[in-house]
Amino acid sequence: MNRNSLVYQADSYKVSHWLQFPENTNNTFYYIESRGGADKLLFFGLQAVIKKLLSRLPTVEEVYEANRFWTEHGLGCFNVKGWLDLIKLGYYPLRIRAVEEGKIYKTKTPLVTIESTVGGFGWLPGWIETRLLQVWYPITVATKINECKKVIFDNLVKTGSPEAINFKLHSFGYRGVSSEESAELGGMAELVSFMGTDTVTGIFGVEKYYTTGRFVMPGFSIPAAEHSTMTSWVRKTSLKPTRICWINLVDKIS
Repeated sequence: MNRNSLVYQADSYKVSHWLQFPENTNNTFYYIESRGGADKLLFFGLQAVIKKLLSRLPTVEEVYEANRFWTEHGLGCFNVKGWLDLIKLGYYPLRIRAVEEGKIYKTKTPLVTIESTVGGFGWLPGWIETRLLQVWYPITVATKINECKKVIFDNLVKTGSPEAINFKLHSFGYRGVSSEESAELGGMAELVSFMGTDTVTGIFGVEKYYTTGRFVMPGFSIPAAEHSTMTSWVRKTSLKPTRICWINLVDKIS
């Protein structure tokens, strides 16, 4: 039983929506926008979310197992016929359009539209909405990081080194998030504005979801120390620990 199948990946209340539309509703059109909050946002992450979401069709077995699950969950109205028709069709009859990723847009700008393209599948855009809205995480990270970049750049202009802006914020988000997927999405979002990162899974995400030709390294790091390496040195040494660290490192690399 594959619990990662799309037949399970929706808010529970959506199971009954296919019965709630007016009779003979064949097609539907949805859109995504930021309803409020900040005045502007940096749009990013949709391509990764879509590729994960629509990479495979469910199987017949998954549809019938999902029907049992939703019934036990209190929703004995799962659209078995609709999903079986989808499998028979052989592809997701959807048209998803969006504004360009990596750019800034005003709040309340329509960012994504989703529409069904084959009659009888008007229930499908609403079903995938739950997963598509997960784009808010990379959007939020990308927007906040971009705001940080503005502040840093303004101060670099005052202090005389704005050309160094791309390496003035470094991502260590790998250790601070709840999952590998969050690290991947957040790591990619940071790379929209900066080139310094220790969140390597974000680099792999760029390679997986946004590279169409030769892969070009989007993020960089350097050898660096931490408490464990610095505090292991005793006070009586004649050289400073950081100096010893670099001497040892250079010897090992060379």
